[in-house]
Amino acid sequence: MFYCRNGPSLKMADLDRLKDEITFGFNKVWLAFDQTEWRPTYYSCCDEVVARNNAEKMASLDLTKIYAHSVRKYLWRDPTAIFVNPKPKKGGDAIGKGWDLVQGTNAGHS
Repeated sequence: MFYCRNGPSLKMADLDRLKDEITFGFNKVWLAFDQTEWRPTYYSCCDEVVARNNAEKMASLDLTKIYAHSVRKYLWRDPTAIFVNPKPKKGGDAIGKGWDLVQGTNAGHS
């Protein structure tokens, strides 16, 4: 499995090499879709500004969508969206470790 980030260092040719891999795309990754055959296996967003300004476009994506709870208020109308509950926190740190989405998750925010 590859984790792929979108940004200025990512080239379209790099994405096509991932065509048959399990990948995650984030935020406005759809901007690359007219330049590549690659599509992420999963799509996610935890950025409230991206979600608020692009909710209609995000709902139209024919991808498996897994969103942070923080963007639910903008995307709740999308019947295909999966929202992951935030992990409980104790003393500022999330309880538990790892990628168990049943236990919840918290976005990293940069």
